[in-house]
Amino acid sequence: MTTSKQCPVLNDAGLRGLVWVFIGLVYAFIFVSVAESTRDLLGSPLNFLFATVAASTLTALFYGSMRLAVIIANVVLVTTLLFLMFGKDSGLFTLPLLILVPAALGMLIGAGYGWRDRGSRVCCADAKIVAGLFAGCVTLLPSLLVLAVFGGSDRVVYPWLVMLLAPMAGSIYVTSACWFVRRLHKLLPPIGDGALVGLGVGAITGLLFVVIAGTFEPDVTGHGRPLLFIENVYRVLDAALIGAAASCFALGIARAFMRVDWYRL
Repeated sequence: MTTSKQCPVLNDAGLRGLVWVFIGLVYAFIFVSVAESTRDLLGSPLNFLFATVAASTLTALFYGSMRLAVIIANVVLVTTLLFLMFGKDSGLFTLPLLILVPAALGMLIGAGYGWRDRGSRVCCADAKIVAGLFAGCVTLLPSLLVLAVFGGSDRVVYPWLVMLLAPMAGSIYVTSACWFVRRLHKLLPPIGDGALVGLGVGAITGLLFVVIAGTFEPDVTGHGRPLLFIENVYRVLDAALIGAAASCFALGIARAFMRVDWYRL
């Protein structure tokens, strides 16, 4: 009898754990990508602080509409592959272009999606993004503390940062998102919500595919800053992904046994 009663809880714990692992992986990839892409522009530790806010905001943006995110990811995958195949020798292969082209494509798709499907969850994307921004700002202080303690080595600081910040930002987001949605879900029209989600999802998924392609076939990215960026990301990404996945999985299990309601918006 005890086992049968516990099975639903255990099943829920496993499902929640996997969902939170996915959240942690998205957060970690965005965090590392933003921190490395802004390293030369902002310097350390400002690039880490900027990544703290950006990762939380952009991870929340993904949840503006998961259906739209999947649509854009498939289109951006094909576009990025074509660009990598035919554009690397053109002299136009730059890191900003790798972000801007998928972002513009995603924005167009998102605007069309918002215009056609005005009853979807994308209509609350503006409020969800504000909630993510709020969560990112709250986690700035913990980020500073980690940087003060482990700031000597990127290979050390990245895992500790995302291990702490991913579940913390996620918890703050799911706790506060309902409040923001009730009050701020009409900041933008549906077309604006869709365009905003498409812009962020397009840029991040495009960057993800480029990193994956550069990891398996370095020659496909040409030379210069794109290749250097991919090498810097790959150098620290594995440890960051493991750290975020482990801490977020533990959080998902804990939320299941605490019987915390699922986040539904």
